[in-house]
Amino acid sequence: MSIRKQVPRQWANVMCPKCNIQMLLSKHRFGYSYGCQNYPECRMKNSADQLTGKPRGSPTDPLTRYWRAQAHEKFDHIWRGGTLSREAAYKLMRQIMSMSEDDCHISNFTKAQCDLLIKRLEELGYGDIDLHLEAAQ
Repeated sequence: MSIRKQVPRQWANVMCPKCNIQMLLSKHRFGYSYGCQNYPECRMKNSADQLTGKPRGSPTDPLTRYWRAQAHEKFDHIWRGGTLSREAAYKLMRQIMSMSEDDCHISNFTKAQCDLLIKRLEELGYGDIDLHLEAAQ
């Protein structure tokens, strides 16, 4: 049975914030995600849990998706590399971003928030992973 057939109705109603129409769950080379029905004119997407199909984060455009990936790469390197525990790294991120635990998820960040997280991590000495940021701006 495909994941599409298993998605509960409350998760199937993801709306494109740009076009104000329902986004569709589909499988791509990197897994399942929600995409705008107006693709390719509209490239808004929303990631999905690969087991349940539940939307993860908020729908976004390609540029913001790129910056979310960059922020995750920089942030995940801290705890996956053993510099901090995962719990301590997330606590640090909440402090850096002045956000609550419920609100502080990179999958909901704007480009500006991703940029701020990356810069603050670098200022704190967690800049040992080069993301080639200048090339992307």
